[in-house]
Amino acid sequence: MIEQRIVVGYKGLIGQAVYKIFDADVGIDIDELTDCIHKNRFRIMHVCIPFIENYIDVVSDYIEEHQPKLTIIHTTCKVGATRQLNEKTKQPVVHIPIHGHHTDSSYSPVSIVKDIFRYIMSVGAVDVETGNLACDYVGRFGFNAELQTPETTEFAKIMSTNLQLDVIKSWGKHHKKVREYKDADWNGVVNIIKDVAENEPYGYLNRTYQRLSPVDTKISGKHCLTDNKDLL
Repeated sequence: MIEQRIVVGYKGLIGQAVYKIFDADVGIDIDELTDCIHKNRFRIMHVCIPFIENYIDVVSDYIEEHQPKLTIIHTTCKVGATRQLNEKTKQPVVHIPIHGHHTDSSYSPVSIVKDIFRYIMSVGAVDVETGNLACDYVGRFGFNAELQTPETTEFAKIMSTNLQLDVIKSWGKHHKKVREYKDADWNGVVNIIKDVAENEPYGYLNRTYQRLSPVDTKISGKHCLTDNKDLL
């Protein structure tokens, strides 16, 4: 039996968003493989599982089992992982990082789907033929795509999350620091920064501010950004 699209790791926020965006036929998690699923073959496989210690082996097993014509890695992974998968499986594998943020306080897949469409989909491919295949595929779903090497897309994704983490930590640091000045009002500080960000012409501060709202976001070991800090 050949179906069109499968999402591996669909229970997470990104997996659910990818499932919705690409109108997948099947969504499975690592612990949900069944005999029925094992017998199926898929044209396109989207991989949204976290970068675990045996990631290359796990994803290779999925590729061998389902024999997709194209595997798309959305995982924030170590630089070189996509090329390793190509070499290990001898199958076409590309890396397409997902750039998207929650656009409201619901923290639902729907809110992040809206933001994902704001960005160009950078396709990291080891060869032009596979890259063009992936670009054409995401283009059919309304995305503009650009072709890069997988090392470029892998590094860029890690860097972008690390930069966001640094900025969030900076907000926390300054939130604590402002308490040392009895006449300094944190809400006033935030309003000034918000005005500067929204009117700054190049967009960087504006996107940073939107990413940090609310500015009192607590950073813990479970924050999605902290998982990526050791990948480089």
